[in-house]
Amino acid sequence: WQSRELILFRDDGSFDSFSPDGYQEPYTVVDASIGYEMKLGDNPLQLQLSVLNVLDKEYLTGVFGPAPTREWKVTARYTF
Repeated sequence: WQSRELILFRDDGSFDSFSPDGYQEPYTVVDASIGYEMKLGDNPLQLQLSVLNVLDKEYLTGVFGPAPTREWKVTARYTF
């Protein structure tokens, strides 16, 4: 569900609704990740590669403006 009308709530409890000039059509964002777990000594080591917004889709995140472009993340977690 997506509305073409926005509602602005104020601290005093009042609100206004309005229709913005630009309307964003529905969209799909694809994220992907792959991980590997192994032992380093007697303790587990986890490695993960994540890609957010794989297709580098341009879209707006509500009132916060444009969404981030494609992001790459590498994570290593060692438990001891």
